Amino acid sequence: MFKGMDRRKFIERLSVSYDNLNDLHPFREGNGRAQRFFWELIAHDAGWHFDWGLVTKEFNDQASIAAMRDDDLSLLERMFDTIVKPLDEPLVAGPDPKALSRGEYVPSRISGIKLDPANSSALYEKYIGAHRRMKPYYGR
Repeated sequence: MFKGMDRRKFIERLSVSYDNLNDLHPFREGNGRAQRFFWELIAHDAGWHFDWGLVTKEFNDQASIAAMRDDDLSLLERMFDTIVKPLDEPLVAGPDPKALSRGEYVPSRISGIKLDPANSSALYEKYIGAHRRMKPYYGR
C-alpha cells in the first residue's frame, strides 16, 4: 500500500503505521530491531530505504513516546524525513544490518562506503550491544 507514494506522503503514512505497530509491542525484548527490519522490507518494496545511522536511539525513543503518549507524530515524521532515501541514493551511515547483527566487520554493501573496524564496532554496540544489556520489559 506504500507503492507509488511521493516521499512526503510515504513519510506521513509510514509515521502513522510505525506508531500503530509500535503500540502493539508484542515481544518482551527485540521489538525495535524486528520493527526496523520489517519496515526495511516494506520501504524497499515501495522504492525507499532507511539510513538508520543518521538518527540516535534516543531520538527514535522520544519520537515513539511522543506519538504514543501525545498522539504527536511530528517527531516521527522528522526522524523519517532525515533517514528515508530513494533506493538509488546510497546510504551514508548504515552498515549491512545482517553483518552487524552477527557482530561481524563487513564493509557496508548497502551504503557503498567502507567502515573501519572501530566504526563498525561502535555501530554494532549502538544497535545490538545496548539491547543485550537492557532489563526485561514487561509492558507499558
